[in-house]
Amino acid sequence: MLSIWETDSFYFPTDILIIGAGLTGLNTAIEIKSRKPGLSIRVVERGLFPSGASIKNAGFACFGSLSEILDDTKQIGEQKALERVQTRYLGIQKLLTRVSPSDVDFHKDDGYEIFTEREASLLKDCKDAIHDINAKLSTLLGFEPYEFTSNTFGFDTTYPLLKIKGEGALHSGKLVTQLLQKAKSLGVIFNFGFDIKHINSQGTLWYVSNGSKEFSAHKVIVATNGFSKRLIPEEDINPARGQLLLTESIPGLKLKGTFHAHEGYFYFRAIGDKILLGGGRNVDRENENTDSQEVSGVIQSALEVLLYKVIMPGKALRIERRWAGTMAFGNNNEKDPIIKELHTNLFVGARLGGMGVAMTPMLAEKLADLVLK
Repeated sequence: MLSIWETDSFYFPTDILIIGAGLTGLNTAIEIKSRKPGLSIRVVERGLFPSGASIKNAGFACFGSLSEILDDTKQIGEQKALERVQTRYLGIQKLLTRVSPSDVDFHKDDGYEIFTEREASLLKDCKDAIHDINAKLSTLLGFEPYEFTSNTFGFDTTYPLLKIKGEGALHSGKLVTQLLQKAKSLGVIFNFGFDIKHINSQGTLWYVSNGSKEFSAHKVIVATNGFSKRLIPEEDINPARGQLLLTESIPGLKLKGTFHAHEGYFYFRAIGDKILLGGGRNVDRENENTDSQEVSGVIQSALEVLLYKVIMPGKALRIERRWAGTMAFGNNNEKDPIIKELHTNLFVGARLGGMGVAMTPMLAEKLADLVLK
């Protein structure tokens, strides 16, 4: 049994408990605490620091390529596809008011979509749609984001690039650190290394347990994104592995911006004089629907093909490291977040579709509205 001192000082019930200290949990804690400073909020994280996609991603602050919009339009209709772009864009703007851009190494160097030689049809579709999509997005974003430009980066393609104005990149670790510091400054309590196995309610309180100890709160929010299936298996929130690699230093590398290929499934950027390249889950989708953070030969090989044949053709490069993070999608690749009350005072905010940096600030707004109503 806990001592009276432990109970009074560490294990006391809070108004709200958030499971997960990644981008969703941090933004939600900040959002709620900023609106209601008097509420006590505890954030519980299974790792010694956030261990999902939040610090394992590529650090893109992006809102979507034109080919992604066309693909999304087939699934959800054009209006919803455009509104998704708007939500991501607004999320990035909100995030940059929550943290100082310089503190997270944010650079708005624009994005670029690459079309390889086998994507002539996709390029034509984008050329046919660009004026109409730009006109519609200008009313939502205040500017036209897409324009074709020449390939000045030496990529192995004869096709032009599609520039995405307004996109940027940042340092994912510094972003999480800044959000963590902001939440702490507002009085949010953090408990790391607490791996929750069970959630249950008794009376007016919800209890979360790691099997030996438990915390309690009047309201609980599940904010574990790709790991949500472990706690709420009935929800359509499925893990999806995102794999990455980082090259060793490349003398004379001149790669400014964020880059997308193959309808956004592949993406890369420079980190100093190294190339960070990720994606490719569409190559082996069934096996990538996992929360395992081991890398696979199939996906890593696909990344290397793009690296050696398209991005840096003819260059002898060495790989410094490889890693993986965990995203979340729906059963049919749905990207829109699930934000709802599962049971009285038990909530979920998850399924970010690989766009956590852009989506979590806006998700946190809606989740706070729901929790505080």
